[in-house]
Amino acid sequence: MDFYLDAKNILGNETIMKQRSNQNGNPQFTHTLDLTLIWPNGAQASRKGEKVREWIEGFGSGLWSDNVFEVTGKWNTTFANGNRYTYDVVIPLRREVICYYFVSGSVAVQRANFGGVFDYGDGNCNNQATFTFNNGKVVDITLN
Repeated sequence: MDFYLDAKNILGNETIMKQRSNQNGNPQFTHTLDLTLIWPNGAQASRKGEKVREWIEGFGSGLWSDNVFEVTGKWNTTFANGNRYTYDVVIPLRREVICYYFVSGSVAVQRANFGGVFDYGDGNCNNQATFTFNNGKVVDITLN
């Protein structure tokens, strides 16, 4: 069955699988997406990927403040103009709920005009990160 929104054909599927206990004995949520948009003129855009969030600390303690999650995954986006962006978590992203930002982990990024690795740091709760371009240039980033 086809689904249309404002004359755009939307194809694909999205699933969220919740596990009470994964292979590590932890709760885990797996979000899978495979979506394609087709405009009336035939142009297409798509996004495909998977994000896994594992609850690695604090489950069942009754405290909100001790919860820690690790996020892994990979996703690709292709725009109607042909540009392609890819994101691949190379070191699991660590999210401690008492911190607004990821405290560690890194994501390999490849976009139309540049690529490199976005790094959230060494485990400290702060708004500082770095991006290392494929040519080795490192740029400090302040998250907001």
